[in-house]
Parts: sequence; C-alpha cells; structure tokens
Amino acid sequence: MTIRWEGHDPDGNPLTYTLFCSSDDGGRTLLPVGTLFGPETTSYVWNTTLATSSTKQGLIRIEASDGFSVPATFSELFAIALACDVNEDGSISIR
Repeated sequence: MTIRWEGHDPDGNPLTYTLFCSSDDGGRTLLPVGTLFGPETTSYVWNTTLATSSTKQGLIRIEASDGFSVPATFSELFAIALACDVNEDGSISIR
C-alpha cells in the first residue's frame, strides 16, 4: 500500500513525518508503520503483510513535526486484503 502526503510549515521550517496505523478507528492502538522521514519524503510503500494479523481495516495517522509542534491527521478508513492461496482443489488457504 502506498501512503502519500504533503505538508508545509507556515514559518518555512523543514518538517519530518512519522506514520502510524490504528486498527481501532484512531483510538489508543497506534502501531508504527514508518519511522522518521525527512522533508523531501512524501510517500512510503507499506508492506501490509507486516501488519498484525488482527488488522483487517484501519486508519493511517501522519504526524508532521517542525521541531516544536507535532500536528497530526488521519486517513480515511481502509481495508487490508488477506493474503491467500488457491489450492489445486479450489479450496483457499489464508496466510
């Protein structure tokens, strides 16, 4: 899944970004997706197979820091497709 963002600081300070995944609609559970990204980075390819097995849908939280304040925003709700294999007999094995 590709996550894209854009941001700017009103004072012109460079921003750094941190990404999290919430599987409880932005509640208490925030799992790190990507660590600190510099101001030139505006996208990240997240390998969703590394998400916890209980994460079927969620929100991405993006924090932007100018070194003083850390505003954040959430994405729209998204779904993660389960990885599966179709066996020769037509049955499905879920990984």
